[in-house]
Amino acid sequence: LSEALKINMSLKELKLDQCMIGPDGGKALAAALLEGTAVLTNLDLSRNSLCGIDYYTNQGTYDPSGIQALASALAGSAVLPGLNLGGNKIGGEGAQALADALKSGKAVLTKLYAGLNNLGNEGKNVLRDAAEGREGFQLLL
Repeated sequence: LSEALKINMSLKELKLDQCMIGPDGGKALAAALLEGTAVLTNLDLSRNSLCGIDYYTNQGTYDPSGIQALASALAGSAVLPGLNLGGNKIGGEGAQALADALKSGKAVLTKLYAGLNNLGNEGKNVLRDAAEGREGFQLLL
């Protein structure tokens, strides 16, 4: 899938919710977004295991590398206006990585859904602060 994204120029929306995508899959998708020609307007990665924790069972080992790679891609040259990360248990580290991407000024995100992610108040505040001042930005927690 990540290899196909690198050469696809027509796919606009990709729904990969509940596909058991883990940290390695997150890194592969991030690389595809950075290296490829994909013109996605919306990517739904909800209810996966991007940080190694299963959405349904809460089992696994926390590994933020998948969400960190995606955040780095957003702060790089990846063009992606809409991103649904709901239910990936990204926690505070993942929230900080996304906030850093938003603050970079390079991320073209206009809508981010990050609910059901064990963000805690600190993680939510980090994202709210990063989204502040971004005209028309929708942050759903």
